[in-house]
Amino acid sequence: MFDTAGLIGGNEVFKDRETGSRWQQSSLEAISGPLKGTHLALYPFLLTKWSEWRKRHPDTLVLKPLPGYAGRLPEMNNIISQGVVGLAGPAPKGAFSRDTRLHPKDTIVGLETGGEAKAYAMSALRRVHVVNDTVGGTPVLIVHQPASDTTTAFLAQAGPVFAYLLEGEIENQVDPNPPRRYKAGEFFYEPPMHVHRSLRNLSDTQAAKLLIFEVGEKGKPFTIGAH
Repeated sequence: MFDTAGLIGGNEVFKDRETGSRWQQSSLEAISGPLKGTHLALYPFLLTKWSEWRKRHPDTLVLKPLPGYAGRLPEMNNIISQGVVGLAGPAPKGAFSRDTRLHPKDTIVGLETGGEAKAYAMSALRRVHVVNDTVGGTPVLIVHQPASDTTTAFLAQAGPVFAYLLEGEIENQVDPNPPRRYKAGEFFYEPPMHVHRSLRNLSDTQAAKLLIFEVGEKGKPFTIGAH
């Protein structure tokens, strides 16, 4: 069990009751106490709406706060405020600069694989729904489901793709090539382990229809879960 122990470098620090070690939230590392230098392991979780979670896991038990928890909230908030005001040394670099890339309190989700980590803003995922990217040299697929506000990441293990455009006109982009347009009757090929950046219909009134074949090893999925 952890208690709030102030802020360091603009980031929360928690103290575990078992050993008295203090843990930095951003790095998951114990910065003081008997466990100094130890890193916490990330526990798999799903960020979603309660209705979606309950549908998937109907036997879930909800944690009820211990008696007196609500009464301790003002005290904990005061500790956090003191951590900001009483922080020793200068403010973290860039703490007072203005950065308009993100809105205040915009939620960020992170993906780590191949020794590299990358962050994605939930506001962007709610707009585009599907993101193809490369993290740690590995193609990844990130899917956001608006109905349940659920985001899931997969490691892409894509085989070659053969596509034939039956109707309409589309624009397709596969790294490292620029976007290319296709009309009905044309086809395109995408190599194995490709990073598919975008595929969009160029018409606002006419539907586009594609016939797609993706080749893979029998019995193996094209994507696997990522963290």
